[in-house]
Amino acid sequence: MAESNTCPNPQLLARWNNGSLPEELFESLCNHLEQCVPCQSRLDKLDDHNSISLAQLNGISAAQMEKARQAIEADAPMVQVVSNWLTELRNARDSKFEPTLSLPCNLRQYEVESLLGYGGMGEVYKAHHKNLKRPVALKVMRSTRQNDPIAQEHFLREIETAGQLDHPNLVRAYDAWEQDGFIFLAQELLDGDSIRSLSKSGKMTGCHEIFDILFAVCHGLKELHHRGFIHRDIHPSNIMKLRDGTIKLIDYGLAVPSEIDRAETTQAGTIGYMAPEQSLSGAAIDRRCDIYSLGCVLRFLLRHLPTTSDARELDLREQLRSAAVTMTQPIPEERPSAIEDVLQLLGNMRKSDEIDETIKRKRIPNRMISFTFILITMGLITWRFLPINGKPESVLRQTNITEVPSTSMRISLGLKMVDIPAGRYTMGGIPGDSQNRLNELPQRSIDIKKPFRISAYEITIAQFRKFVTAAGYKSEAEKSGEGGWLPNRRSSYFKRDPRFIWSSPGYTVNDDFPVTMVSYNDAIAFCDWLSQYEGKTYRLPTEIEWEYCCRAGTTGSYPFPQNQKDEYVWWLESVGDQLAPRPVGKLKSNAWGLYDMPGNVREWCLDWYSEKAYQQDANLFPEGPPADELRAVRGGCYMDLDAFSRSSHRGYLIPTAVVANQGFRIVEVLP
Repeated sequence: MAESNTCPNPQLLARWNNGSLPEELFESLCNHLEQCVPCQSRLDKLDDHNSISLAQLNGISAAQMEKARQAIEADAPMVQVVSNWLTELRNARDSKFEPTLSLPCNLRQYEVESLLGYGGMGEVYKAHHKNLKRPVALKVMRSTRQNDPIAQEHFLREIETAGQLDHPNLVRAYDAWEQDGFIFLAQELLDGDSIRSLSKSGKMTGCHEIFDILFAVCHGLKELHHRGFIHRDIHPSNIMKLRDGTIKLIDYGLAVPSEIDRAETTQAGTIGYMAPEQSLSGAAIDRRCDIYSLGCVLRFLLRHLPTTSDARELDLREQLRSAAVTMTQPIPEERPSAIEDVLQLLGNMRKSDEIDETIKRKRIPNRMISFTFILITMGLITWRFLPINGKPESVLRQTNITEVPSTSMRISLGLKMVDIPAGRYTMGGIPGDSQNRLNELPQRSIDIKKPFRISAYEITIAQFRKFVTAAGYKSEAEKSGEGGWLPNRRSSYFKRDPRFIWSSPGYTVNDDFPVTMVSYNDAIAFCDWLSQYEGKTYRLPTEIEWEYCCRAGTTGSYPFPQNQKDEYVWWLESVGDQLAPRPVGKLKSNAWGLYDMPGNVREWCLDWYSEKAYQQDANLFPEGPPADELRAVRGGCYMDLDAFSRSSHRGYLIPTAVVANQGFRIVEVLP
């Protein structure tokens, strides 16, 4: 057969083969290759570059992969060549297309009205069930593919899978039959567009829409996986958004049972979205390949959002990019193990950033009613939480620490330091806590081998002023000329002003307020100066030390009795309308004499931040990973919800970040 003038040139075919074409162009080329014998022959003669070496991928950082992707997409001349070729291909295909059915027609109880669309494999028609008066989408294999055993296998598998599914986020199947040598599938008629089409047309405007899509697809996948199937072909064209806003995952042609024999697996999926293990025939696959594909969909959606200057939106986009990196790790074991883990990751992210407007609207107007109810309830159940031997019940659940921390006064800055003994504790999210994040898991046993001292309070404005005056120091916000960020109830990045610096953070302060508008680098500079000034060694606490001190011997999710939270923590519900930190030490200390650790302002830690820090041996990396791009942040603040005041909660910021809810406390290293 002679080569068609609509076939791709050798350069395009080679780029398809090695996976370097932009994602949106892969699928159209796949459709052509499924039908074109000459191109299939040419492809067989090329070296197989699709069998990606996981060992090679493991040495490539996420930043390098993203840079490579951007370089590919920036290859404008090649994209233009492919676009021109696709136009020619579509024109040629449309001119030759002949539908399988002559319209209108009747098939069993169905009146077939019109052709909705077609692809390389099949055609979809709009039809009505005569008796049930229900519209349906009628799928049929194209006449040119009826004798193709692979195409028939995929179509029959789709029928088998669809018939077992009944979920609001999965397309429903109504009927299937064979007639005159053709196989038909009647499905739910979907009135909407694919998220690929919506994204390309600029109708996706922000992260709230991405969250809606991801949650819906995750719930659909949860049902699919529960029924014992792996989808294997999740990409933007296979996710529909209906006119009423419902999200549907469609097309089960490549779905396989979860227990499929490795020898039976074939190279299948959509290039640009399928996991690396899917590109290897006979390779072991499981539900994590669907998680990888969904991560690729997330990347696609983020790339097609419009530009914005809204700080809260930008912050959410960064968090979602981080989630996409976690979901698209090339090694399956480094991805979330189940779709429930992804739902938890997204749910915690959404809750922490207060995207749920309904909860937020209800919380503020009903504050006084809720507060009155809490007071009454506390009065009724106080007997359950009475101190035992002078200590709250939660503090009595001690680890094997025998020493009692003592305090000693420092003269130079008026620092009050607390002696912390060596000991052992369990670090991380408490099993069964619905607010756990993946970055807090798994729990691990930690040995604090040497005693140390930590400041009882967060460093104050008065203490930071002494440092600035003595050292002639200019903070990062001052040197940049841009100032820091003032938050509102929805975002840490509400308003930026050159006037917002450590001494005038945008709210009324006095000397005993915790210093904010300080970057990680500012905090390190303070520690270095104080070390030189006093001839001792001061630094920021590591995450291991911080959580040890925050827990102060408690083993629950919170380091205080939950019905007494407002006695220990400044947080969103307790600060009222005055959205700002409070002077240090005004609430109760924990059992070790430390104040404001779970609330007031978030605190810098010494460590680089890693999502997978808890999967590493803490004895090998007591100060976290050796290098990265983000610094760890611990504790909640005056604008945070309940989950942030848990002992195990972790956060992160770039080292140069300057915000009005971020401060620090310091550690003295003992000889």
